[in-house]
Amino acid sequence: MNPGREHLSLVIDLLDGDPHPAWDHVHGSRLDVDLRMRLRLATTFGMNEATDVSIACYRGAGTAAISEKQPFERRFRDAMSASQHLQAMLPMVEMVGRHIIGTENVVQFV
Repeated sequence: MNPGREHLSLVIDLLDGDPHPAWDHVHGSRLDVDLRMRLRLATTFGMNEATDVSIACYRGAGTAAISEKQPFERRFRDAMSASQHLQAMLPMVEMVGRHIIGTENVVQFV
């Protein structure tokens, strides 16, 4: 099994199936904690994957990546700044894991 598939299960469920039930749920009421946790896990995974892509591009750019006169340097700095956002931090994954296994947990920022 592809390890990324588990992290993106919510997105995959929506793409593979009919998105209308999920949309109706979101549109008609508040999201339950389970769905919010799945969204948080998918978001954190996506942000970290995007960071890895940015780093790979930086390494592939060569000297253009370090010159302040090149637009690449600024865009890389922006991408790295976004990667430091609370939503991209691995403690979010820990919080979701605690929720999944049913242990004591402080649910924050979901």
